[in-house]
Amino acid sequence: MFRIARLDTPEVAIAIPENRLPEVRRATRVEVSLWADAARTYPARLREIAAVADSATRTYAARVAILEPDAAVTLGMSASVRFRTGEAEERLAIPQAALFQKDGRPAVWVVADDATVSVRAVDVVRYTDDAVELAAGLQRGERIVVAGVHKLAEGEKIRVAERNGALAAAPGAVTR
Repeated sequence: MFRIARLDTPEVAIAIPENRLPEVRRATRVEVSLWADAARTYPARLREIAAVADSATRTYAARVAILEPDAAVTLGMSASVRFRTGEAEERLAIPQAALFQKDGRPAVWVVADDATVSVRAVDVVRYTDDAVELAAGLQRGERIVVAGVHKLAEGEKIRVAERNGALAAAPGAVTR
């Protein structure tokens, strides 16, 4: 048993979660960025998706071919792959600390004008190192709680602390 690597068409081996397959199949554009130089992107093409999910991870093995590689692309490098669907690319991103689970779903606390909080379910697109990208659930300009989210209750009034345009309901900042 052996593997052959084609040097003229480098590929990225990835695992696609089953809940992301529809998005991947709708993609109109695929991009690859190397971890060694994340600022540079390469056009790519989804070459292959396994017919059956891995029984342990429930992910589908896939291969993405880098279409215009340069000398920076070498075998064994790590890379990130983005599937672009042509939908609005700029999504709302919130701090990870603002997200919590309510009834098994991701949610945030939205702050009303009178400083009362209400829980709102959100649809997460992806998690990054420092943020969570949302597909739905929040509108730009809405105020959310980013600290102390596990100590709040529906309808509770909070004392708002502004920090870089974000709100925080820090422990001890909740008024009953």
